[in-house]
Amino acid sequence: MGGFGQWDPGRGKHDTEEVVMASEPESPLKDKNYNLVWALHQSLENVWRLETYIKDAESQGDEELARWFRRIQENNQKAGDQGKKLLVERIQKENG
Repeated sequence: MGGFGQWDPGRGKHDTEEVVMASEPESPLKDKNYNLVWALHQSLENVWRLETYIKDAESQGDEELARWFRRIQENNQKAGDQGKKLLVERIQKENG
């Protein structure tokens, strides 16, 4: 019987050919800056999306949930700000 093999996070799949799993296709881009842009995008999209969740919680009178969403939003904003700074520094460094 075939095993599942060892998970290889760098390849995004197991190390055996016997495993067939439905998953996202591998990105053709292996650039670390591409990964940074993706994470930056996700953080800033979460900031935007959480605004709707905060308003929904407030409109339903759930301040506890609204506060929790705000904390997540603040963390995502911080991550977005850090990501933007990192990206600018890396692009400037690469372009001399």
